[in-house]
Amino acid sequence: DVTGYNKSYISQLIKQDLGINYYEYLTRVRMREAIFSLTNTTDRIADIALGNGFSDVKSFNSAFKERFGKSPSEYRKNLVHSQKQGSSHDKIYVEIEKYDEIIREWLKNEGSKEIQEDCDKSHSIEARNRIIAEVSEELRDLNERFENLELKFNKLK
Repeated sequence: DVTGYNKSYISQLIKQDLGINYYEYLTRVRMREAIFSLTNTTDRIADIALGNGFSDVKSFNSAFKERFGKSPSEYRKNLVHSQKQGSSHDKIYVEIEKYDEIIREWLKNEGSKEIQEDCDKSHSIEARNRIIAEVSEELRDLNERFENLELKFNKLK
């Protein structure tokens, strides 16, 4: 409505610039905000789901479980349990096993052979730090591309 362009066309532009379609981008943003709420508030899961753009709790639970391997309530319960065991400043967003799975999947599709070999040989802090640096760089690139896309849309107004 704002730009006057068809949403399919806008999705194509986003896919060209970010490598994912608009719906996937929107779902990722919604999930990021939902995780923040699950981590930092005591809001009901239904309120978090609706407050972050999900049509109902069932669709939120399904999308969350598909991405993170557990329901939002399981995530919150594990988070509370993990924080009790650690310091009061610890923030656990993803369990280490899920982190490893995410990094290995990224390496398989995007990562360099050198880092893949390092990870296969050991789970050293240095190897993880290199991976984090590479993933962070890719995220910065995606963010810059998104900002450029936003500028293009603003020029169309």
